[in-house]
Amino acid sequence: MYFDSSSRNKSKIKRLKLQISLLFFTLLIGLFACNKPELKNAVIKGRVVHHEWEVAGVNVYLKKNVTEFPGYDISLYDDSVKAKSSVRSEAPFAFRGLEAGDYYIYAYGYDSLFNMTVRGAQYYHISDNLEIVNKDITVSE
Repeated sequence: MYFDSSSRNKSKIKRLKLQISLLFFTLLIGLFACNKPELKNAVIKGRVVHHEWEVAGVNVYLKKNVTEFPGYDISLYDDSVKAKSSVRSEAPFAFRGLEAGDYYIYAYGYDSLFNMTVRGAQYYHISDNLEIVNKDITVSE
């Protein structure tokens, strides 16, 4: 009985080349087909300031995807925090986990130093998903 080992080896090599080619093609498709999630690590932070004095305890509201003041109705806003004192906190108010875009911040509360209700609004633009915007918001009576 005659046994041809060279044709058997050629067949194995062909099959191995085909498997490697398929693996490479699959990896190539996977690399370009996958949508990589955008990092959402931008931050807007600052202090609430009234007559050059910091005001703690004021509610600060965030509205996403706007370039004009959305108004005083707090139900229209997407997120909120209460401003702290910068003596106790590095950022009296901060909104984290944001992505690039346009934002409006509205602050509303009571200034116990002047015994009056204060409010103010500030537009913010984030151009990079990793940007940190450190900008105070001024409030008035």
